[in-house]
Amino acid sequence: MSEPADVARPWLPAWLGGPPRSCLRPAGADETWGSTWGTIFSLQPVIVASWPSIGFPLGIASPLGSWLHDMRIEFLMMPAWAWELPEIYGEILTHAAEHRRRHPRHRFSFLCNTPAQEPPFAAAGWPVTTMNANMFLDESTFRPLPKAELAFTAIYNARLSKDKRIDLAAGIERACFIYFYTDELTVSEFHAEHARLSALMPTATFLNRLTPEGCEYLWGKDINVALNRSRVGLCLSAVEGQMRASMEYMLAGLPIVSTPSIGGRDYFFDPDYCVIAPADPRSIAEAVAALIARNIPRDYIRQKTWARVERERARFTAFVQNRIGRRGGDDKFAARFEELVRSWQVKPWLTNVRGFAEQLDSAVLEAKRRR
Repeated sequence: MSEPADVARPWLPAWLGGPPRSCLRPAGADETWGSTWGTIFSLQPVIVASWPSIGFPLGIASPLGSWLHDMRIEFLMMPAWAWELPEIYGEILTHAAEHRRRHPRHRFSFLCNTPAQEPPFAAAGWPVTTMNANMFLDESTFRPLPKAELAFTAIYNARLSKDKRIDLAAGIERACFIYFYTDELTVSEFHAEHARLSALMPTATFLNRLTPEGCEYLWGKDINVALNRSRVGLCLSAVEGQMRASMEYMLAGLPIVSTPSIGGRDYFFDPDYCVIAPADPRSIAEAVAALIARNIPRDYIRQKTWARVERERARFTAFVQNRIGRRGGDDKFAARFEELVRSWQVKPWLTNVRGFAEQLDSAVLEAKRRR
C-alpha cells in the first residue's frame, strides 16, 4: 500500500505558510463518545500509539479520524488480544483500509506481540514488525523482595473468567489467586463463580475480598508482595494478548508454568525457568512441583528476563526514533518513553477521547510555535 507524500521541509521559515492553524474539527452535538486506549509518543512529527478496544476497532485512531482529518499522524497499532485469529485481524484490516481511504494524511504501522501475527498485515501491504508490549511494564514495581515468607505453591493473576481456565489449577495445593471484577459477569454471577472455585479448591487463597460491587482491587505493590510469597506463576488460558501478568511473574523472580497458547505471552519465556505443560490439572500440578524442585534463584530469573526486556526496549526506541527522523522531526523519544514507563502511561485508558483530541491538537500547535 502506497503512503501519502509527507516530506519534511525544516529549512522553510515558519512565517512562509502563516501561523500554525488548528486541525481540530468541532464536535457535533449528536456525537457520542466512549473510552479507549491511546497515548502520544511524539509531536514533531505526530506519532500516536493505539490499541483496539470495544467500540473503537482502531483504538484512539478511530475517533481521531474525523476530528483530526487534516493532521499528519502516524498511528502505531498494537494488539490488545490475539491477532493470530482471522476474526480479529480481519476486522482490524477492514477498518484500517477504510480509515486510510477516508483520511489519507493518516498512516498506520502494526506492532505485533509475536511473529506469528505479522503475515496478514504484511499480505495487506501494511508496515508490520514484532515488538512485544510486555516490555512496557515498569520493572521497579515488580521485583524480588528480600526475606519474603513463602506461603503459596503457585499463583495465578487472572480474571475469574472461563477463558482463563482457572480450573486447571485444581491439582495444586495452596494455590493463590489474584483477580478483579469486570462487567463480563453480573456481580451475582461473579460471586457465584468465586464460590464455585472456592469449593473446587478448598486449600486455595483468593486474595481479593468480595464486595457488593464485585471485589476489592489490588495495586501493583500489593500484587508484588503476593508474588514474592509464591513459588511459581501460572498462565493457563489458551488465547491471550501478551498477558501482562506473565511479565510480572518473571520480573518478581518466579518461574512459570504455562499451557500452550496464542497471543504472544511466551515471547519473553526462557526454557531455563518456563515450562509449557499440557492443559490438564494433573500435568499442571506436576510441572509446578518439578519447577519448585529445581529451586531456581529469583535473581537469576529477574536478571535474565530484564536483559531480554532491555534489548526489546532498545529496538523499540530506535524504531520510533527512526520514524521521527524520517520525517525531519527533532523529538527525543528515549526520554519520553522512560517517562511513560515510570508513570504507567504507555497504555493509558482514555475516558475522554474528545479531550485527548483537543490535547493533541493544542500540543501540536504549541510545538509548531516554538519551532
